[in-house]
Amino acid sequence: MANYPCDPYALLPPGMDILPPGPLCAKRGYVVVGGDLPMICDDWTIAVLALEAAAYEFNASVALIEHFLEGKGWGVKISSRCGMGAALIQFNSAAERDAAINTSSHFIGDTVLRFLPQNKGINHRNAVFTHECWLMLVNYPLECWDVDTVVRTMAPFGRFVVWNKDGSNKARILVKIRPFNIDTLPLGIVVLRNNNDLGNGDSWSCPTYILSRTLLGEQGADEDPLPPHDVSPHPMPMGFDDIWAGGHGHGGAATPLQQAEHDQHLEQLVDHVVVLQDLIGTLVANANELLPKLGNSKITAASCKIVDVEGENGMERKCYVKITTRGSIVPAMEAREVIELSDDEVHEIVPKNKRKKKDYAEAGPARRSTKIALKLGGYKDMKSVVAVGFTPQNLKQLRMRKD
Repeated sequence: MANYPCDPYALLPPGMDILPPGPLCAKRGYVVVGGDLPMICDDWTIAVLALEAAAYEFNASVALIEHFLEGKGWGVKISSRCGMGAALIQFNSAAERDAAINTSSHFIGDTVLRFLPQNKGINHRNAVFTHECWLMLVNYPLECWDVDTVVRTMAPFGRFVVWNKDGSNKARILVKIRPFNIDTLPLGIVVLRNNNDLGNGDSWSCPTYILSRTLLGEQGADEDPLPPHDVSPHPMPMGFDDIWAGGHGHGGAATPLQQAEHDQHLEQLVDHVVVLQDLIGTLVANANELLPKLGNSKITAASCKIVDVEGENGMERKCYVKITTRGSIVPAMEAREVIELSDDEVHEIVPKNKRKKKDYAEAGPARRSTKIALKLGGYKDMKSVVAVGFTPQNLKQLRMRKD
Protein backbone atom coordinates (compact mmCIF):
# COMPACT_ATOMS: atom_id res chain seq x y z
CA MET A 1 0.00 0.00 0.00
CA ALA A 2 1.20 3.52 -0.81
CA ASN A 3 0.84 6.35 1.69
CA TYR A 4 0.55 9.76 -0.02
CA PRO A 5 -1.47 12.97 0.44
CA CYS A 6 -4.76 13.31 -1.41
CA ASP A 7 -7.22 16.21 -1.76
CA PRO A 8 -10.63 14.62 -2.48
CA TYR A 9 -12.62 17.87 -2.34
CA ALA A 10 -11.43 18.98 -5.76
CA LEU A 11 -12.93 15.80 -7.20
CA LEU A 12 -16.34 15.94 -5.51
CA PRO A 13 -19.44 16.13 -7.71
CA PRO A 14 -21.67 19.14 -7.06
CA GLY A 15 -23.96 18.85 -4.04
CA MET A 16 -22.05 16.06 -2.29
CA ASP A 17 -19.80 16.05 0.76
CA ILE A 18 -17.46 13.61 2.50
CA LEU A 19 -18.69 11.91 5.66
CA PRO A 20 -16.46 10.67 8.48
CA PRO A 21 -15.69 6.91 8.50
CA GLY A 22 -17.22 4.51 11.02
CA PRO A 23 -15.48 3.36 14.18
CA LEU A 24 -14.87 -0.18 12.84
CA CYS A 25 -13.44 0.78 9.49
CA ALA A 26 -10.27 -0.94 8.33
CA LYS A 27 -7.29 1.13 7.28
CA ARG A 28 -6.86 -0.90 4.12
CA GLY A 29 -8.68 -3.51 2.12
CA TYR A 30 -7.51 -5.66 -0.79
CA VAL A 31 -9.19 -6.79 -3.98
CA VAL A 32 -7.29 -8.94 -6.45
CA VAL A 33 -8.70 -8.27 -9.91
CA GLY A 34 -6.78 -10.99 -11.76
CA GLY A 35 -4.01 -11.06 -14.30
CA ASP A 36 -5.38 -9.48 -17.49
CA LEU A 37 -7.27 -6.23 -17.07
CA PRO A 38 -10.06 -5.35 -19.49
CA MET A 39 -8.97 -1.84 -20.50
CA ILE A 40 -6.01 -0.87 -22.68
CA CYS A 41 -4.69 2.59 -21.83
CA ASP A 42 -1.42 2.77 -23.73
CA ASP A 43 -2.15 6.30 -25.00
CA TRP A 44 -2.85 7.84 -21.56
CA THR A 45 -0.29 9.63 -19.40
CA ILE A 46 -0.08 11.67 -16.18
CA ALA A 47 1.12 15.24 -16.65
CA VAL A 48 2.98 16.57 -13.61
CA LEU A 49 4.04 20.21 -13.14
CA ALA A 50 6.94 21.00 -10.83
CA LEU A 51 5.01 23.91 -9.33
CA GLU A 52 1.75 22.24 -8.33
CA ALA A 53 -1.25 24.27 -9.34
CA ALA A 54 -4.33 24.70 -7.18
CA ALA A 55 -7.51 22.87 -8.07
CA TYR A 56 -9.20 26.02 -9.37
CA GLU A 57 -6.25 26.53 -11.73
CA PHE A 58 -6.91 23.25 -13.55
CA ASN A 59 -8.16 24.88 -16.77
CA ALA A 60 -5.13 27.15 -16.95
CA SER A 61 -2.78 24.23 -16.36
CA VAL A 62 -4.42 22.15 -19.12
CA ALA A 63 -4.23 25.06 -21.55
CA LEU A 64 -0.50 25.46 -20.82
CA ILE A 65 0.14 21.72 -21.34
CA GLU A 66 -1.88 21.49 -24.57
CA HIS A 67 -0.15 24.56 -26.02
CA PHE A 68 3.24 22.99 -25.34
CA LEU A 69 2.24 19.66 -26.92
CA GLU A 70 0.86 21.32 -30.03
CA GLY A 71 4.20 23.05 -30.45
CA LYS A 72 5.87 19.62 -30.41
CA GLY A 73 3.42 18.25 -32.98
CA TRP A 74 1.70 15.94 -30.50
CA GLY A 75 -2.07 15.96 -30.55
CA VAL A 76 -4.32 15.64 -27.48
CA LYS A 77 -7.62 13.75 -27.57
CA ILE A 78 -8.86 14.16 -23.99
CA SER A 79 -7.68 15.95 -20.88
CA SER A 80 -9.08 15.13 -17.44
CA ARG A 81 -8.60 15.97 -13.79
CA CYS A 82 -6.11 13.76 -11.96
CA GLY A 83 -5.54 13.03 -8.27
CA MET A 84 -1.82 12.38 -8.81
CA GLY A 85 -0.74 15.34 -10.96
CA ALA A 86 -1.87 18.36 -12.96
CA ALA A 87 -3.97 16.37 -15.48
CA LEU A 88 -4.56 13.07 -17.24
CA ILE A 89 -3.76 13.41 -20.95
CA GLN A 90 -4.80 11.08 -23.77
CA PHE A 91 -2.57 11.40 -26.82
CA ASN A 92 -3.58 10.71 -30.39
CA SER A 93 -1.42 7.58 -30.43
CA ALA A 94 0.62 5.38 -28.12
CA ALA A 95 3.78 6.34 -30.05
CA GLU A 96 3.33 10.07 -29.28
CA ARG A 97 2.60 9.24 -25.65
CA ASP A 98 5.85 7.20 -25.35
CA ALA A 99 7.82 9.96 -27.07
CA ALA A 100 6.53 12.49 -24.52
CA ILE A 101 7.47 10.17 -21.63
CA ASN A 102 10.92 9.31 -22.96
CA THR A 103 11.89 12.96 -23.57
CA SER A 104 10.77 14.22 -20.15
CA SER A 105 11.52 16.59 -18.46
CA HIS A 106 10.25 19.56 -20.51
CA PHE A 107 10.96 23.16 -19.45
CA ILE A 108 8.09 25.59 -19.83
CA GLY A 109 8.95 29.07 -18.59
CA ASP A 110 9.65 28.86 -14.88
CA THR A 111 8.18 25.39 -14.39
CA VAL A 112 9.01 21.84 -15.44
CA LEU A 113 6.56 19.44 -17.13
CA ARG A 114 6.97 15.66 -16.82
CA PHE A 115 4.90 12.82 -18.24
CA LEU A 116 4.44 9.48 -16.46
CA PRO A 117 2.69 6.28 -17.62
CA GLN A 118 -0.90 6.31 -16.43
CA ASN A 119 -0.29 3.19 -14.26
CA LYS A 120 2.99 4.37 -12.69
CA GLY A 121 1.81 7.25 -10.53
CA ILE A 122 2.51 7.89 -6.87
CA ASN A 123 -0.11 5.29 -5.91
CA HIS A 124 1.80 2.45 -7.58
CA ARG A 125 3.75 -0.11 -5.55
CA ASN A 126 5.10 -3.57 -6.23
CA ALA A 127 3.00 -6.48 -4.94
CA VAL A 128 4.51 -9.89 -4.16
CA PHE A 129 2.37 -13.02 -4.19
CA THR A 130 4.30 -15.70 -2.36
CA HIS A 131 2.04 -18.76 -2.43
CA GLU A 132 -0.58 -20.71 -4.30
CA CYS A 133 -3.06 -22.68 -2.26
CA TRP A 134 -6.16 -24.84 -2.52
CA LEU A 135 -9.15 -23.75 -0.45
CA MET A 136 -12.21 -25.78 0.46
CA LEU A 137 -15.39 -23.78 1.10
CA VAL A 138 -18.00 -25.95 2.78
CA ASN A 139 -21.72 -25.32 2.14
CA TYR A 140 -21.08 -22.85 -0.64
CA PRO A 141 -24.59 -21.82 -1.86
CA LEU A 142 -25.75 -23.64 -4.97
CA GLU A 143 -27.07 -20.37 -6.41
CA CYS A 144 -23.45 -19.21 -6.64
CA TRP A 145 -22.10 -22.21 -8.57
CA ASP A 146 -20.92 -20.05 -11.43
CA VAL A 147 -17.38 -19.18 -12.47
CA ASP A 148 -17.91 -15.40 -12.39
CA THR A 149 -19.47 -15.58 -8.93
CA VAL A 150 -16.66 -17.77 -7.57
CA VAL A 151 -14.10 -15.32 -8.99
CA ARG A 152 -15.81 -12.40 -7.25
CA THR A 153 -15.94 -14.41 -4.01
CA MET A 154 -12.17 -14.91 -4.07
CA ALA A 155 -11.32 -11.33 -5.15
CA PRO A 156 -10.78 -9.93 -1.60
CA PHE A 157 -8.30 -12.70 -0.78
CA GLY A 158 -6.28 -13.45 -3.88
CA ARG A 159 -6.18 -14.09 -7.59
CA PHE A 160 -8.50 -16.82 -8.78
CA VAL A 161 -6.59 -19.59 -10.59
CA VAL A 162 -8.95 -22.52 -11.12
CA TRP A 163 -12.17 -23.99 -9.77
CA ASN A 164 -12.21 -27.77 -9.49
CA LYS A 165 -15.89 -28.10 -10.28
CA ASP A 166 -17.10 -31.48 -9.03
CA GLY A 167 -20.77 -31.93 -9.72
CA SER A 168 -20.94 -35.19 -7.76
CA ASN A 169 -20.28 -33.41 -4.45
CA LYS A 170 -22.39 -30.32 -3.84
CA ALA A 171 -21.34 -30.01 -0.19
CA ARG A 172 -18.23 -27.97 -0.96
CA ILE A 173 -16.19 -26.26 -3.65
CA LEU A 174 -12.45 -26.55 -4.23
CA VAL A 175 -10.77 -23.38 -5.45
CA LYS A 176 -7.12 -22.70 -6.21
CA ILE A 177 -6.08 -19.10 -5.58
CA ARG A 178 -2.90 -17.03 -5.34
CA PRO A 179 -3.42 -15.10 -2.08
CA PHE A 180 -1.73 -11.80 -1.41
CA ASN A 181 -0.96 -12.95 2.15
CA ILE A 182 -1.75 -16.56 2.95
CA ASP A 183 -1.42 -15.93 6.69
CA THR A 184 -4.41 -13.57 6.67
CA LEU A 185 -6.90 -15.96 5.04
CA PRO A 186 -10.03 -16.15 7.21
CA LEU A 187 -11.48 -19.23 8.87
CA GLY A 188 -14.75 -18.58 7.13
CA ILE A 189 -16.08 -16.58 4.19
CA VAL A 190 -19.51 -14.97 4.28
CA VAL A 191 -21.27 -14.67 0.93
CA LEU A 192 -23.72 -11.77 0.85
CA ARG A 193 -26.49 -10.93 -1.59
CA ASN A 194 -28.72 -7.88 -1.71
CA ASN A 195 -32.19 -8.75 -3.00
CA ASN A 196 -33.97 -5.43 -3.46
CA ASP A 197 -33.86 -1.68 -2.99
CA LEU A 198 -35.31 -2.02 0.53
CA GLY A 199 -32.01 -3.35 1.78
CA ASN A 200 -33.08 -6.93 2.28
CA GLY A 201 -30.60 -9.65 1.44
CA ASP A 202 -29.20 -13.07 2.20
CA SER A 203 -26.09 -14.26 3.97
CA TRP A 204 -24.38 -17.65 3.70
CA SER A 205 -21.45 -18.57 5.97
CA CYS A 206 -18.93 -20.99 4.48
CA PRO A 207 -16.25 -22.58 6.69
CA THR A 208 -12.95 -22.25 4.84
CA TYR A 209 -10.02 -24.68 5.03
CA ILE A 210 -6.54 -24.49 3.48
CA LEU A 211 -5.76 -27.83 1.83
CA SER A 212 -2.30 -27.09 0.43
CA ARG A 213 0.21 -24.29 0.00
CA THR A 214 2.93 -24.03 -2.64
CA LEU A 215 5.72 -21.49 -2.53
CA LEU A 216 6.04 -19.40 -5.69
CA GLY A 217 9.18 -18.02 -7.29
CA GLU A 218 11.09 -21.23 -7.98
CA GLN A 219 13.58 -20.45 -10.73
CA GLY A 220 14.70 -22.73 -13.52
CA ALA A 221 18.26 -23.80 -14.14
CA ASP A 222 20.77 -21.46 -15.78
CA GLU A 223 21.40 -21.57 -19.51
CA ASP A 224 23.74 -24.32 -20.71
CA PRO A 225 26.94 -23.16 -22.44
CA LEU A 226 27.04 -23.43 -26.21
CA PRO A 227 28.76 -26.59 -27.55
CA PRO A 228 31.78 -26.33 -29.88
CA HIS A 229 31.20 -25.06 -33.40
CA ASP A 230 31.15 -28.52 -35.02
CA VAL A 231 28.90 -30.15 -32.40
CA SER A 232 25.11 -30.03 -32.42
CA PRO A 233 23.40 -28.87 -29.20
CA HIS A 234 20.86 -31.68 -29.76
CA PRO A 235 22.87 -34.85 -30.62
CA MET A 236 20.94 -37.58 -32.38
CA PRO A 237 21.21 -41.34 -31.74
CA MET A 238 24.40 -42.98 -32.93
CA GLY A 239 22.78 -44.57 -35.96
CA PHE A 240 21.77 -41.18 -37.37
CA ASP A 241 25.03 -39.27 -37.00
CA ASP A 242 25.66 -39.36 -40.76
CA ILE A 243 22.70 -37.01 -41.28
CA TRP A 244 24.80 -34.16 -39.91
CA ALA A 245 27.85 -34.98 -42.02
CA GLY A 246 29.02 -33.00 -45.00
CA GLY A 247 29.61 -29.60 -43.43
CA HIS A 248 26.42 -29.55 -41.30
CA GLY A 249 28.01 -30.69 -38.09
CA HIS A 250 27.65 -34.10 -36.40
CA GLY A 251 26.17 -35.56 -33.29
CA GLY A 252 29.37 -35.30 -31.29
CA ALA A 253 31.23 -37.96 -29.37
CA ALA A 254 29.04 -40.53 -27.65
CA THR A 255 29.24 -41.18 -23.96
CA PRO A 256 30.36 -44.66 -22.80
CA LEU A 257 26.75 -45.55 -21.98
CA GLN A 258 25.54 -44.45 -25.42
CA GLN A 259 28.36 -46.41 -27.10
CA ALA A 260 27.49 -49.56 -25.12
CA GLU A 261 23.81 -49.30 -26.04
CA HIS A 262 24.78 -48.76 -29.69
CA ASP A 263 27.05 -51.83 -29.72
CA GLN A 264 24.35 -53.98 -28.12
CA HIS A 265 21.85 -52.84 -30.72
CA LEU A 266 24.22 -53.72 -33.57
CA GLU A 267 24.92 -57.13 -32.01
CA GLN A 268 21.21 -57.93 -31.90
CA LEU A 269 20.83 -56.90 -35.53
CA VAL A 270 23.71 -59.19 -36.55
CA ASP A 271 22.16 -62.12 -34.63
CA HIS A 272 18.82 -61.62 -36.38
CA VAL A 273 20.50 -61.52 -39.80
CA VAL A 274 22.36 -64.78 -39.08
CA VAL A 275 19.14 -66.47 -37.97
CA LEU A 276 17.28 -65.34 -41.07
CA GLN A 277 20.11 -66.53 -43.32
CA ASP A 278 20.02 -69.94 -41.64
CA LEU A 279 16.24 -70.11 -42.08
CA ILE A 280 16.43 -69.23 -45.78
CA GLY A 281 19.15 -71.84 -46.31
CA THR A 282 17.03 -74.53 -44.63
CA LEU A 283 13.99 -73.68 -46.76
CA VAL A 284 16.04 -73.82 -49.96
CA ALA A 285 17.68 -77.14 -49.02
CA ASN A 286 14.31 -78.79 -48.27
CA ALA A 287 12.32 -77.19 -51.07
CA ASN A 288 11.86 -80.50 -52.96
CA GLU A 289 10.22 -82.02 -49.90
CA LEU A 290 8.22 -78.99 -48.72
CA LEU A 291 6.70 -77.77 -51.98
CA PRO A 292 4.73 -80.98 -52.78
CA LYS A 293 3.25 -80.90 -49.28
CA LEU A 294 2.07 -77.34 -49.79
CA GLY A 295 0.63 -78.01 -53.23
CA ASN A 296 -3.10 -77.35 -53.65
CA SER A 297 -3.15 -75.88 -50.14
CA LYS A 298 -4.00 -72.47 -48.79
CA ILE A 299 -1.83 -70.97 -46.05
CA THR A 300 -4.11 -69.66 -43.30
CA ALA A 301 -1.53 -68.63 -40.69
CA ALA A 302 2.21 -68.46 -40.10
CA SER A 303 4.34 -67.69 -37.07
CA CYS A 304 8.03 -67.39 -36.36
CA LYS A 305 9.82 -67.87 -33.07
CA ILE A 306 13.52 -67.34 -32.37
CA VAL A 307 14.94 -69.51 -29.57
CA ASP A 308 18.38 -70.41 -28.24
CA VAL A 309 19.27 -74.11 -28.66
CA GLU A 310 22.39 -76.10 -27.86
CA GLY A 311 24.37 -76.98 -30.96
CA GLU A 312 27.73 -78.42 -31.82
CA ASN A 313 29.49 -75.13 -31.15
CA GLY A 314 27.56 -74.22 -28.01
CA MET A 315 24.35 -72.22 -27.80
CA GLU A 316 22.94 -71.25 -31.19
CA ARG A 317 19.97 -69.12 -32.13
CA LYS A 318 17.41 -70.89 -34.34
CA CYS A 319 14.24 -69.73 -36.01
CA TYR A 320 11.21 -72.06 -35.94
CA VAL A 321 8.48 -71.42 -38.49
CA LYS A 322 4.96 -72.78 -38.07
CA ILE A 323 2.74 -72.75 -41.17
CA THR A 324 -0.97 -73.61 -40.94
CA THR A 325 -2.60 -74.71 -44.20
CA ARG A 326 -6.02 -75.73 -45.41
CA GLY A 327 -5.97 -78.42 -48.08
CA SER A 328 -8.25 -78.47 -51.10
CA ILE A 329 -8.55 -82.33 -51.10
CA VAL A 330 -11.84 -83.65 -49.70
CA PRO A 331 -11.40 -85.90 -46.62
CA ALA A 332 -11.76 -89.65 -47.15
CA MET A 333 -15.05 -89.90 -45.29
CA GLU A 334 -17.02 -87.64 -43.02
CA ALA A 335 -18.57 -89.08 -39.88
CA ARG A 336 -22.01 -87.86 -40.90
CA GLU A 337 -22.04 -89.99 -44.12
CA VAL A 338 -22.48 -93.78 -43.94
CA ILE A 339 -22.74 -96.01 -47.02
CA GLU A 340 -24.23 -99.51 -46.72
CA LEU A 341 -23.45 -102.11 -49.39
CA SER A 342 -25.28 -105.40 -50.04
CA ASP A 343 -25.42 -108.08 -52.67
CA ASP A 344 -28.44 -106.64 -54.39
CA GLU A 345 -28.67 -102.92 -53.86
CA VAL A 346 -26.93 -99.84 -52.49
CA HIS A 347 -28.59 -97.59 -49.88
CA GLU A 348 -27.19 -94.19 -48.95
CA ILE A 349 -28.02 -92.66 -45.56
CA VAL A 350 -28.35 -88.89 -46.09
CA PRO A 351 -28.18 -86.33 -43.23
CA LYS A 352 -31.38 -84.48 -42.38
CA ASN A 353 -30.05 -81.19 -43.67
CA LYS A 354 -29.39 -82.62 -47.11
CA ARG A 355 -31.81 -83.40 -49.87
CA LYS A 356 -32.07 -87.12 -50.49
CA LYS A 357 -30.60 -88.21 -53.75
CA LYS A 358 -32.54 -90.14 -56.34
CA ASP A 359 -32.44 -93.95 -55.86
CA TYR A 360 -30.69 -96.01 -58.48
CA ALA A 361 -32.86 -98.27 -60.65
CA GLU A 362 -30.21 -100.93 -61.11
CA ALA A 363 -29.70 -103.24 -58.16
CA GLY A 364 -26.85 -105.32 -59.46
CA PRO A 365 -23.94 -102.98 -60.06
CA ALA A 366 -22.67 -100.92 -57.10
CA ARG A 367 -22.71 -97.12 -57.38
CA ARG A 368 -19.31 -95.60 -58.01
CA SER A 369 -18.34 -93.44 -55.01
CA THR A 370 -15.46 -91.03 -55.19
CA LYS A 371 -14.93 -91.12 -51.42
CA ILE A 372 -14.92 -94.94 -51.24
CA ALA A 373 -12.77 -95.04 -54.34
CA LEU A 374 -10.20 -92.94 -52.58
CA LYS A 375 -10.32 -95.25 -49.58
CA LEU A 376 -10.44 -98.68 -51.35
CA GLY A 377 -8.58 -97.99 -54.54
CA GLY A 378 -11.67 -97.66 -56.76
CA TYR A 379 -14.38 -100.09 -57.90
CA LYS A 380 -17.14 -100.21 -60.46
CA ASP A 381 -19.35 -103.23 -59.51
CA MET A 382 -19.64 -105.95 -56.85
CA LYS A 383 -16.85 -107.97 -58.38
CA SER A 384 -14.49 -105.08 -57.90
CA VAL A 385 -15.53 -104.79 -54.28
CA VAL A 386 -14.80 -108.45 -53.66
CA ALA A 387 -11.52 -108.09 -55.48
CA VAL A 388 -10.19 -105.55 -52.98
CA GLY A 389 -10.76 -107.90 -50.04
CA PHE A 390 -14.42 -107.66 -49.00
CA THR A 391 -16.80 -110.67 -49.03
CA PRO A 392 -20.55 -110.56 -49.65
CA GLN A 393 -21.13 -111.92 -46.11
CA ASN A 394 -19.63 -108.92 -44.31
CA LEU A 395 -20.69 -106.13 -46.67
CA LYS A 396 -23.97 -105.62 -44.80
CA GLN A 397 -22.10 -104.92 -41.58
CA LEU A 398 -19.56 -102.58 -43.17
CA ARG A 399 -19.66 -98.99 -41.91
CA MET A 400 -17.28 -96.44 -43.26
CA ARG A 401 -16.32 -93.78 -40.63
CA LYS A 402 -13.87 -90.99 -40.53
CA ASP A 403 -10.76 -91.66 -38.43
